[in-house]
Amino acid sequence: MAQQSDEDELELSTRTNLCCCENLGQGRVRERLHILGYCCDYCRWGLAFIHLHTSKLSYSRDINNMLLTFQDRLRIPWRGGAKQVALDVWFSALMVALVLGIAAINVYTAVIMFLASLIFIGYAYYYVSRSLIRTRIFAFWLVWSVAYMSVLMEFAVPLLEFLPEEHLILVILSCISAYCFWTTYRRSQLNFVMQSSVTEDELPDITEVTAAEEEEAEAAAHTALLMESIDSSTAVDSSMCNTCHKYVPARTVHCQLCGACILRRDHHSYWLNCCIGQWNHIYYLLGLIFGILALLLCANLTLTAVCHPFLVVRLFGVAVMLPDDCTEVFDEYTLSLSFIVALYALLMTCYMLVALVKQICKISRNSNTVSDEESAQLNETNVLQAFKKLHRTRQYVFAGDGQALAAGRKEINDKFKTNMKETDEDAVKKMLKLAIDVDRELRTNVIQAREKGNGIYELRIRDETTRLDNVLFNPDAVIEPPRRKGKRASAGEDCAAAASCDKPK
Repeated sequence: MAQQSDEDELELSTRTNLCCCENLGQGRVRERLHILGYCCDYCRWGLAFIHLHTSKLSYSRDINNMLLTFQDRLRIPWRGGAKQVALDVWFSALMVALVLGIAAINVYTAVIMFLASLIFIGYAYYYVSRSLIRTRIFAFWLVWSVAYMSVLMEFAVPLLEFLPEEHLILVILSCISAYCFWTTYRRSQLNFVMQSSVTEDELPDITEVTAAEEEEAEAAAHTALLMESIDSSTAVDSSMCNTCHKYVPARTVHCQLCGACILRRDHHSYWLNCCIGQWNHIYYLLGLIFGILALLLCANLTLTAVCHPFLVVRLFGVAVMLPDDCTEVFDEYTLSLSFIVALYALLMTCYMLVALVKQICKISRNSNTVSDEESAQLNETNVLQAFKKLHRTRQYVFAGDGQALAAGRKEINDKFKTNMKETDEDAVKKMLKLAIDVDRELRTNVIQAREKGNGIYELRIRDETTRLDNVLFNPDAVIEPPRRKGKRASAGEDCAAAASCDKPK
């Protein structure tokens, strides 16, 4: 402990003496490093380029070390030592600046850069959504886009000759939208379904009971289980998360990116790097609405200032104008940059408008993105495959019962396929939920499934109290409580049935 405290004091004293461009190394020897130190590491650079040129893949460790060193030295000067900045922050800032700067050169570069950026963002979004990769590139892309647009617009206000009231309205709408999106991100953790926490004071006391009290408690529990199974239709709808293995409220979906169950999850927003659920959905909608208004106002004011406008209509004494001729915007770089910012704002408006329309349609149908994805997959083939996947042999049964269990599953699959001709979406969802309930019962309760003949199967279950919910394979199934047999009797019956085993000595 004393040695650790001495090391901490030494590191603290060393850090206080660092200049703005220095930092401490990551190894055991906390040496002082400079943010430009990777430029002096010419050996790693030379070996990496030589190995790339000669295609010596066995020396890829040098390339990885060089990239790790570069990432560690990617810092900005700061008081008390250089601060490390994530690579996605630098990448997003550089890409947005390049897109806006190069696109403002002429009309050809504008078309090329906008098309290239749309293709890149579309492919990246498709890739991360299919691969379930959590990344902050899209969130920082949005942040840097808004930052660049705000700075350029503020510097261009004297040039574009905005009215003070127009500028004030634009700032107010932008601030409201930014606040709503920030609140959406900040309240995203309220949607997480946490495990119930119980303190030591809330734990029940453990006392010894007599045999009579134990039998009375078992009888009460038996009655409670029977009543619970009978009144299951009036109980609160809940289900078990297959990933967290805990019971969650209705319409709760597990997010693989956030690693938690989300209350009334709508979707995972890559642009905000959080899930949209019960406690931040309204702020997400308000952010979309005010963001669309702010972007439309920004684009309209800019385009009517750099282009030749014409009057459309006059509402309550306010002239509403639209751009008419924009052929001269690329004659001056400042005007062309403002024009590119306006087009960029229109592209963002189109994306946000599509997202808002989708949200309005879902609210009108009382659904969410997860239910829409399930509905898109609720066709005969996909649901049948999902049903069969749920009912593969995953539970333990006694020897000789595998064929009967497989036959019972086949009968369910055939009936399910026949019922898939239903056109009602709610009926299909109900059947899919029934399949999940059946799978849960099979995995937890079923011990044996024996064929009784004429398509009737006998299910042997673990607990007699759950027999009301265990008519699984056939409506006419015979449900019997499990019969306990001795080891000698069971072995004798198995030998007689197989007719090929030695007599026990």
